[in-house]
Amino acid sequence: MDPRTERCLQLTRRQLLHGGVNAAGAAALSTLLGRANAHGAASESTRRGGLPGVPHHPPTAKRFIYLFMNGGPSQMDLFDYKPEVDKLFNQDL
Repeated sequence: MDPRTERCLQLTRRQLLHGGVNAAGAAALSTLLGRANAHGAASESTRRGGLPGVPHHPPTAKRFIYLFMNGGPSQMDLFDYKPEVDKLFNQDL
């Protein structure tokens, strides 16, 4: 049997999806970076003003709070008013 055909038969669905996701992620990253930065850092001649590594404007944020709550209820469950919930309060479901 042809080695390529044999390898395709051994490939699981999880491995196939993993490879497809990696390819899609690489394509999205290259789109986000744009043509100028797709193959590495910009050269000195293509850099547009300013000092390298220094932002164009001073940052204004004093503090930053990031909350990541894995497994919490969705926003739809938290903020939608549900009148039926009041009727079911303190009852076995």
